[in-house]
Amino acid sequence: MPYRLLALDIDGTVLNSKVELTSPTSKAISALLQEGWMVTLVSGRRHLGMVDIARQLQVNAPIIAFNGGMIFDPYTYDILDLKTLKLPVIKDLLLCLFASGLTVRIYSGSFDGPQYVYYGENFITNLPPNPAEVIDPSLIPQRIYSFEELSFEPLRILIGGSEEETTRAKSLAAPWMTGCGIWAMHSYDYDGMWYLEFFPDGSDKAVGLSTLCTLLNISLSEVVAVGDNSNDIEMVREAGLGVAMGNAVPELKEVADMVIGHHDEDGLAAFIETLMKKGD
Repeated sequence: MPYRLLALDIDGTVLNSKVELTSPTSKAISALLQEGWMVTLVSGRRHLGMVDIARQLQVNAPIIAFNGGMIFDPYTYDILDLKTLKLPVIKDLLLCLFASGLTVRIYSGSFDGPQYVYYGENFITNLPPNPAEVIDPSLIPQRIYSFEELSFEPLRILIGGSEEETTRAKSLAAPWMTGCGIWAMHSYDYDGMWYLEFFPDGSDKAVGLSTLCTLLNISLSEVVAVGDNSNDIEMVREAGLGVAMGNAVPELKEVADMVIGHHDEDGLAAFIETLMKKGD
């Protein structure tokens, strides 16, 4: 059965270590689209953190955010699938994290309201010094002071900082990691920060990709999935062709059908060229 959909992780796969979309990668994806392929993005990023890249690449399929928690159209913002953390289930977890003294970010699925709120004294952000310079006001984080102020069901809860801080948060959260419909990801990212992220069960990338395939009326066996990190393992393992970047973590390389070039050496672009040659 021929492959029809290319599913791409973003950071460490589509983007290089400088968080850049290189010309060879962009041109290769454009050529693949012209060959009649469908292309989607599958990321742990929040939804609006993916839109610019999706539009720049002109992807022609809905994209998957929050590690499978949201599927949406990056052009119309229509939400096709959504999985959230239920407030009664996560209340005690959040109260425990709030009491820890760590800054807790809580992400919404909104397109016109705040993308996240936070609880804590300190907040690390890349926003300009003057918030008035921010074109999109939804990017300005809003602080909450109690659980009762949380007005939406989150798609993700995040604590960022040092390895020590995030490890402490992971230990505090341990009682809620079994039987509460929550899973956690503890990782070191390209920005030099450690992150502990909580997602609802059933929101991994493989589940999101399977749901997208149903919406597109294709099978997972018709998908080529490419990634680099541990949250790509399920997606790469379940796809018809699972591919690990040369810069991927060892555990992903172990389950992949093949390992391609490094993201700083346009490994994805070279791989896409081989896909098109196989289709000749």
